[in-house]
Parts: sequence; C-alpha cells; structure tokens
Amino acid sequence: MDNIYLRLARVLGLIDRDFYDDGVVLSDLQLLRIGEAALASVPGELVPDLGLSIKSRLADLGPDSVPFLLGLSNDELGYLLSPDDYSLEIFDYERTLCPSPRAGATVVETHAMLARVAAQLERGEGGLGRAGLGARGSPLGALGEEGSFEVAPAPPAAPPDKGKGANR
Repeated sequence: MDNIYLRLARVLGLIDRDFYDDGVVLSDLQLLRIGEAALASVPGELVPDLGLSIKSRLADLGPDSVPFLLGLSNDELGYLLSPDDYSLEIFDYERTLCPSPRAGATVVETHAMLARVAAQLERGEGGLGRAGLGARGSPLGALGEEGSFEVAPAPPAAPPDKGKGANR
C-alpha cells in the first residue's frame, strides 16, 4: 500500500483492513463462465483503458465469449489506475484513493492469467473441465512489486440433499 492517505485512514480507524509485510493488502479476483459469458470481478473502480484491456483478454477464451466486468466486486480497493495514468494531472483526485501505481496493472495481469488458465481448462488441459476460477494475491504491493497469486478452481457444487424433505 503506497498511498499515504489510505495508510493514514487505516491508522485513524477509518479503514478496517489488515496490512501485511511491507504494506501489502490482499484482495480477491474471480473469473466465472456462464455459457458464453465471461464474468470478471474487479475489486475497485478501473479506468476505461484497463477495463478494455481485461475485456480483450477475456475474448481470448473463444470467438463466442462475451466478456463482462463486475466492478466493486468482493472488495473496494479504490480507484485502480495504470502506471501511466497515475502521474497524469487529470487523475489527481483518483490518485488520492488509488492504493498503488501498479494496482490497476496487477489486476489486469491477474485476469490475463486467469483467462489463460480458464482457456486451458476448457480445452481439457489439466483435467478439471470448465470451472470458475479465483485468485487471491497482493495487487496492492509496493511500486514495482509484482503480485503473487494462487489460482484454484471454484469449489464444486454441493451434492443434492438426499435426506429429509428431498424430492425422491
């Protein structure tokens, strides 16, 4: 977490969030396929160029894939800017609520990785079949620090209840 204002807000108790070693904050990202829809969660508010970048990478899942971005999903990290946008005067306000100059780029990179893994699974590589995927990592690490992510298939659906009250 590079942003001094967000660090101060945490110290003052305005933000209830754990920071880990070196100010790293963990967040969650998901990629879910429903039919041809590819739903990508974003834990904040992306600038348009980053959103378009994620959507173009989701289109790699197949020619019939329809990408959707779900902003402010599962978390609210603030504004997610690209490193180029971070220094522009037009984004002065957004920069005060952006956790790190690399936060937006790391979210894009993570969704690119999730899309690659999902495409492999859909082609039958890895033996898991079609699945929702999630990543938990550190998109808010320090400037220049790469996030490290753990990728896992979505948990399987619970088996139908065969006990009392179940249809027989």
